[in-house]
Amino acid sequence: MRTLVTLAAVLSLSACSAGKVLEPVESNFLSNGLEQQIRVEPVSAELDNSGEVFNLKSTLVNRGSAPVTVRVVTCWLDPKEHLRADVELVTRAIPSCIPEPNVVTLAPGQASRTLWFIGQFDRPGRHTVHVRHALDPQFWGEIIVRAR
Repeated sequence: MRTLVTLAAVLSLSACSAGKVLEPVESNFLSNGLEQQIRVEPVSAELDNSGEVFNLKSTLVNRGSAPVTVRVVTCWLDPKEHLRADVELVTRAIPSCIPEPNVVTLAPGQASRTLWFIGQFDRPGRHTVHVRHALDPQFWGEIIVRAR
C-alpha cells in the first residue's frame, strides 16, 4: 500500500515532452541457460493520466537441465546501476526491496522474483534499454521500446 501511495504522489508531478509508451513490449535474452524476460508497459490510466509513465519488469528463468546458482539484484532496478539506455530514464517512484537473498539457486524451469522499475523516457523515439538483473554471472538483457 505504501508503494501505491508513493507512486500516486510522485506521478502527480508533471514532466515536459516525455515519451509515451503506448503498448506493451517484451524481450527474452538467453545466456548460458539463464533466460531474462523483460517487459515494458504503460502504467494504468488511473495512476498516470498523462500516459508518460511505464513499468519495466525483469524475471530470470533457468532454462537449463540442472540447478543454477546466481547472484541477483534484490531491490528495484536502479537506473544508475542496473539500466542503460540511449535516453535519460527518469525514476518516478522507488518500490521497496524484496526480502530475498542476494544469491539464489533456481531449479530447472524455476523463475526468480520479478523486479521492476517505474519511470519514463525524457523524450519520444525508439530506445534501446539494457537491463542487468543477474550480477553473477553478469549479463545485460536488452529491450527496444518505442515512445511517442
